[in-house]
Amino acid sequence: MAVQGGLAGKRALVAGGSHGIGLAIARALAGAGCNVAICSRSKSRLDAAEAALRRMNVEALALPADVLDPDSIRDVTDAIDRVWGASTS
Repeated sequence: MAVQGGLAGKRALVAGGSHGIGLAIARALAGAGCNVAICSRSKSRLDAAEAALRRMNVEALALPADVLDPDSIRDVTDAIDRVWGASTS
């Protein structure tokens, strides 16, 4: 799956990014040069997915989260801001 546009150096968050369609989306974004944060409830799958994304020569960040819990999502966005800096766009 090719992603068009100027994504190199941008960052994305993919919920459910540890496997299946979410991981496929994360890989497509990484293939376009986008730095990718993924979140999922499965820590073991997150670790494997993060390693696979890093092998694509982009920054990758894997964070455990439950997207149905607003506090969990806030923790994810706070962690992304701590690691990569606050988004300006």
